Amino acid sequence: YGMDELKNPALFEAVVGPTFQYKKYISYLYALHGSKLLTSYASLDTRYTLLIPDNIQMAGSGYELKTNTTGTSLQMNSENGWVDVSSTTMQNMANMHTINGIGGLKTTGKQAYPVQTTFSYLFVKDGQITSNALFNKLLEPDYVATGGNPFVPFKEITYAGGDWSNGKAYSYENPEIFMPESSDGLAYALAICNDNRYPYNSFVQLLKKAGMVNGTTIPILIGSRFIAFIPTNEAITAAIANNEIPGIKNGTMNADGTVTVADENYDVKNLKEYLQSHFLRSTENTIATYPYLGSGFKTGTYTTVSAKKLGYIDNGNSLNITIEGGSGQSKVISKYDYFPFAFKDGCLHLIEKIF
Repeated sequence: YGMDELKNPALFEAVVGPTFQYKKYISYLYALHGSKLLTSYASLDTRYTLLIPDNIQMAGSGYELKTNTTGTSLQMNSENGWVDVSSTTMQNMANMHTINGIGGLKTTGKQAYPVQTTFSYLFVKDGQITSNALFNKLLEPDYVATGGNPFVPFKEITYAGGDWSNGKAYSYENPEIFMPESSDGLAYALAICNDNRYPYNSFVQLLKKAGMVNGTTIPILIGSRFIAFIPTNEAITAAIANNEIPGIKNGTMNADGTVTVADENYDVKNLKEYLQSHFLRSTENTIATYPYLGSGFKTGTYTTVSAKKLGYIDNGNSLNITIEGGSGQSKVISKYDYFPFAFKDGCLHLIEKIF
């Protein structure tokens, strides 16, 4: 018997092909296998864009292949030594590295791509890439990124110089792998803030003055996914000086971001209603994605926690906000390229002036 044609297995030509072809990706191959998602990547019904971390990146995040009497498995370094990685963790790993339905990563401009992990994103800027979890660290005053930003180069891995059968594959140069946001969430981060180096600290101090923070929680945000449009510290400082914050008259902005105001010049009800207008919740609105330039969060009118209507405008070059009864538009600041600070419970955009 003989054969005049030898066909590769479908997985060898699919976007996961590099994990079979190159030994430096074998740790991630084990992760894909353990995730129970590997065979799904052979489908020709879906176009994938796949990031593939190498063994060094996996090890940098504490994941390595270990061999014992029962065989070889992907393990992680824990308090109890090396233990097998759970299938859930490997699924999260695979989903964070997978984008569906695009033609590949662009090497110019700025793009945000939802991945298979809910409300998680990969951000691309001028030929470099990062995850939303790393991007969120820009909010942290002590964060020092390599090269001054969390974006790292990426490079296409081709199949004989072209695409794989169902999409494109890429490597990336971050020393650790991209994983979903693992913090306690945005509401928690806001509630515990007492450091005026955070760009949203003054807003948080107003929340506390209005009685809207309870320990490490913000009660109005419990049980809902939310979007927060928050004025910067500088915007609130200017607004306090000009008596533009409802509920506060002739207040004094202190060095720590708190506000001092005489009792006769303080109206907690008006302040609370004003602050509530900065939040959109899934309780009142459909939130299928977080807002960014070109996202599925469309230009339109949305209901805030205070019941006032918030206007959201995506004009293709910037994001702008209006509020019912307000004095005009406030722009999302351009410093962060209009990418959202995306957490598992909500997202944050900083705006340049108060509503």
